[in-house]
Amino acid sequence: MKKQTGVRVEAELWEAYRELCRSQKLRPSQPIEEFLRLAVEEGSAVSLLRSVRESAKTRTEGHQAYARVLLDWYTHGKYWVDGPGEDDLSVETLLLDALKTVADHELRGQIEEALTARQRRIYREKMEAEKR
Repeated sequence: MKKQTGVRVEAELWEAYRELCRSQKLRPSQPIEEFLRLAVEEGSAVSLLRSVRESAKTRTEGHQAYARVLLDWYTHGKYWVDGPGEDDLSVETLLLDALKTVADHELRGQIEEALTARQRRIYREKMEAEKR
């Protein structure tokens, strides 16, 4: 049996949450119900929130470490890495993708600068070659 509840949530937060659920093809109540089940199983909403926050922090730190390694390779001339099978992966493409998940503003700026500086250099070299 379902029960209608009257939980108050900031309108902007609720709309962003609904959009997130819509993009993942979920009813907005599904993740909330699942969270409530986990909190009951855990015996503590606070403990569950701590676990979720720690997990998110660890994932964020992992994304940043991954991006720092890619950036180091890229700035030291390694532009391709072994991919699955026989395909090589472009470090530049991996860095572009990492920009979406890196939370550290300074690291994002370093990645952006490295990527744009290389493209500017390639463009200048191309223009100089055309002048000759």
